[in-house]
Parts: sequence; C-alpha cells; structure tokens
Amino acid sequence: MKNIFLLIFLILFVISCSQGIWYSNNKYRPKNSNFSVVKTSFKHNSLVDNNYLYMSTKKIVNYDNKIIYNFLGFLKDGRMIANSAENSNLSLNLDKSNSWETSSLIGHYNTHINNTITTEIFVPNDGGLYIKRNGLIKKDTIIFEENINFIFKTENRKDTLIKTHYRLLN
Repeated sequence: MKNIFLLIFLILFVISCSQGIWYSNNKYRPKNSNFSVVKTSFKHNSLVDNNYLYMSTKKIVNYDNKIIYNFLGFLKDGRMIANSAENSNLSLNLDKSNSWETSSLIGHYNTHINNTITTEIFVPNDGGLYIKRNGLIKKDTIIFEENINFIFKTENRKDTLIKTHYRLLN
C-alpha cells in the first residue's frame, strides 16, 4: 500500500512539473504554443519599429542593488521577444539575446485601429503562463496600462516603453 501511494505521488509529481514547457538552446519555450493573439490576423502598424528594442522606463532593483531594465522587441511577422538586462553589462546582454532564437521570453503581438497594441508573452512559470497586455502606441513610445487588484482597492499602473538604439535581430 505504501509503495502504491509513493508510485502515484511520483507519477503526479513528474506530470505536474513537465506540463507545457520544453527546453531548447538554453531557453524555455512552450511545447504547444497557445497564443490567443495569433488567432486573429496580424496587422502591422508603421509606428512600431521592427529594427530596434523598446526599453521600459521602470527601473527594477535586484538583490545586489543592481538596476534591471526590461526590453521588448517586435518582429515584422507579429512575433515578439522580451528580455531583462543589468545596467552594468547592458550592451553585452542585449547583443547576445536580441533575436527570437536567443531571447529569454517570446510572445506575439498585434496592432489595432487607433494605434493600440495587444501583446502576449509566454512565461515558463507554473507549467507555462501566457500574460496578455494592451497598450497605446504614441510615436516612439508604447504605454501599457493595467489594473492591479488588492484586497481593499484597485491600483492603476502604467508601464512606458521607449524605443532605444539597441538593434533587434530579425
């Protein structure tokens, strides 16, 4: 009886840990891509520059008190990449991970009428999560807005991305 319980527990543990993710070229990718943004036909907006990365104006401080910057890159076919890099070796990190094959996170995007954009990124946590955001494109800037629900209040937060001089490899 004890062995059967142990075997069932082991099987459930292995199944739950390997849900929707596979590991390739030192990067986590979805086993069976399920991006909802892809289900609508892609519409390109000329305001989105497909040659350069966009950097978030939010500065995150890690455990070593180093500043971390978040980046997004938009490819011409609706795919996108997302990366983070420390301030101390920003250029080196971005030169190594600024393409679909080398980026730490991947996703898809679509643009809509009135210069809005929808992005969806695959995050390899908990068997794989798809995080969707909506934003507004203004010249060389993309502004994402989201409501964060707390117990007693809802907080509106913005994330502004600005086009950089860092090249995106297509």
